[in-house]
Order: sequence, then structure tokens, then C-alpha cells
Amino acid sequence: MYIRVMNNYIKKLIISLLIIGGALCLNTSALANSNLEVRDDSISQNNSLSDDKPLASATLQLNDVESGTPIKGATFTLRKLVPLPVSVLYEGLTTDENGKIIVENLSPGYYEFTQISTPEGYSLPKIKTTVFYILEYETETGHYAEDKTVTIFNKVTDPTDPTDPTDPTDPTDPTNPTDLRNSNGTIRPIENKKSLPKTGERETVRTALIGFLIILSSFIFIKRLKKE
Repeated sequence: MYIRVMNNYIKKLIISLLIIGGALCLNTSALANSNLEVRDDSISQNNSLSDDKPLASATLQLNDVESGTPIKGATFTLRKLVPLPVSVLYEGLTTDENGKIIVENLSPGYYEFTQISTPEGYSLPKIKTTVFYILEYETETGHYAEDKTVTIFNKVTDPTDPTDPTDPTDPTDPTNPTDLRNSNGTIRPIENKKSLPKTGERETVRTALIGFLIILSSFIFIKRLKKE
């Protein structure tokens, strides 16, 4: 490709829209009262793209969901999701007294904070992961990556309702013991209320019945003898 250019009033040539590579500048004509000197000067411009990517920082802010006060002592893990492969960058990141975690030198892409633990008095949220994106943009002065701030909230642990105590059982009234003392203070014998069989009375009745039968038999026997 050939471009015809002319110098301006300050005797400078400005050539733009050059592609990456080498260029050759040839002087083909001269002004009046000037000598033409032909030189073959090869010029090159280092327009190679830099492999250095813009870097940014990510700030995690952890607050109380009710009061908005910073929470100190919670731990997080940071993973890079995109570009692949997925990799764990940091483990055991802990929020400071301002509830912050600041991670620097992150290249553009998708990242994920995962909450691992909370300080005493707080409970882990149901969704423990937060995904964010570091954006890359370009201006006239170069490529840049935008710093990112992620805000996460934790809730105070709900107190456990105390269980109602079991109502105690009413005690049974004790049985009054039988008073075994007489009026004079002596202990009277325990009366056995169960009646024992009267063995002597039964024997007397049986003997009387046998005697009556014997007398009756004798009387009948004597009466028969008299009739004979």
C-alpha cells in the first residue's frame, strides 16, 4: 500500500492509520530552491499488543441485615469461574473490624465469594454464594478493569424458644397409720379381724350327732326284742 503525503508548515509529516509491521518512507520531490536527496530509510513502529491484562480489586462488605453494622470475623472462599478452568484463588478470607475483605490484582472475569462461617450470634444465609463480574473497558489512554464492591448481609440467630417444663404430679396423701397406743400410752395388740374356723365347735356337734344315733339305734333294738 502506498500513501502520498506532504509536509506541513512546520516541516513535519504525520502519517496515521498504519497497520502493525514495517513501513518505508521515500522522498520523491523537493521544493523550489531545494535539493532532492533520495534515501531509503526503513522505519518501523512497535505497535505489538501487550499481553499484560488490566487488573482490578474486589471488595466484600458484610453487614448486619437489621442494623447495617459491619460484621467482623466471618470467613469466605474466593473462586474464579470464567475464564475456565474454575479455580480456588483464596481460602480463609476473614472480614476485618469494618466488615471488609479486599482482594487485589484480579483480572476481568466472573468470580464467586462463598461464605464458610459466621461469628457467634449470626447464622449462615440460605444462599451462601455470591457471583460478581469484573468488567474490562477501553479508553483513549488504554485498557482498564473496573473495581468491584459486593455487599452481603447476615442475620442474627433466632433465639430458641424454651420448652415448657412438665407440670409436677400432685403427691398422694399418705395413709394414716393405725394408732396402736392405748390411752395410757401402752401399745395394744393388733386385732386380727379375720375369723378363724371354730374347730372345737364342729367336733362337739359331730360327737352329739353320733351319740344320738347310737341311742336311737339302741331304742329301736330293745323295742324289737320286746315284741318277740
